[in-house]
Amino acid sequence: MTNMLHKSESVDFGIHPCLSHNINRMRSRDGVYQLHLIDWLDVDENHPRWVRSMQCWHCGGVPCDHEEQRKERLVDLKFVRELVSTKKAMEAKLEKLMRQITEKLEAEERWKNEKAKLKEEVEKLKQSNEKLLGQLDIYRRNEGKVEMLTLRIESLQDEVQHLKAENKQLKEGNASQVAEIQKMSKAKAELSEELVAARQESRELRFQVAQLEKELTDLKNDKSKDELIEALRKKLTKLNNEKKEFAQKEKDYEDLIARLRAQIAELQIRVEKSETIRQELEREIERLLKEIEKLKKHIGADRSFKNFVELKRELNFVKDENEDLRHFVRGKQPPTLPVLKAVEHTSTKQRPPSAKSGEKRSSISAKK
Repeated sequence: MTNMLHKSESVDFGIHPCLSHNINRMRSRDGVYQLHLIDWLDVDENHPRWVRSMQCWHCGGVPCDHEEQRKERLVDLKFVRELVSTKKAMEAKLEKLMRQITEKLEAEERWKNEKAKLKEEVEKLKQSNEKLLGQLDIYRRNEGKVEMLTLRIESLQDEVQHLKAENKQLKEGNASQVAEIQKMSKAKAELSEELVAARQESRELRFQVAQLEKELTDLKNDKSKDELIEALRKKLTKLNNEKKEFAQKEKDYEDLIARLRAQIAELQIRVEKSETIRQELEREIERLLKEIEKLKKHIGADRSFKNFVELKRELNFVKDENEDLRHFVRGKQPPTLPVLKAVEHTSTKQRPPSAKSGEKRSSISAKK
């Protein structure tokens, strides 16, 4: 190629190939000559110098006796044209390479930004995952508590029903005891009146007995009045018997009144105790009703526990997505620079990003 360029030098500058001293002089300027030669051809292949180069610079004839040199010049011209064509192809490839490098750098920048966004999203998903795990633990702990509260509510409702029934019975018993007390109070009043009447009659009988005894004493001194004395004695015996009968009746009444008083006092104590028990039952019922309402509100606040299965599914989905993102972030590599096919055999081959990573990335983008 160097010899051919030397030959083309003589063509370009119009120097005859026989002049060896000019060739030797231009041989040291191979690089400069090649550069200028390419610049000429890049501008116009029909440059006047190339037209003149078809003539013989020795005699000026076309054709001339120097046909061999002319053929060599044509070969050199063909080589230069091929060289220019190669230069243009290389420039096109270089431009394409620079464009691809720019695109790859832009893609790498986008990938870095996307990687940063994915890292932020992974952090957010981690926080969301931790939050969901905390809620899941709370729901798991509350699961047994809700069952216990439900059983507690059922037992309290049964106890409330039992207490209501007992309260109703106590109210009915209290009403019957009050009626009985009223009845006994009425009987006591009647017995008190009868006792007062019996005592009055007893006092009258005592007075009559005292008078009869006085009359009997007076009549003992009078013998003529034996029959009257006997009659008075019988009457006195009768009155004594009535007196004893009234005394026994008075005693019986007093005993009955004492028993009635004791029963009334006992009934009053029972009524007071029943009233106390009734008030305690009413307070207990009110407390249990409040507790039931509180438990119902607590269960109502945890009503989302019914969506526990959906929450588990969502949590599993988030875990899978988080795992995919982790694999994607860990396995992702920056894009490689393009390699020209013309120089592929002289450079180290780099493996392009795998299709699997691209598919995973697209799947993650679809999930997002």
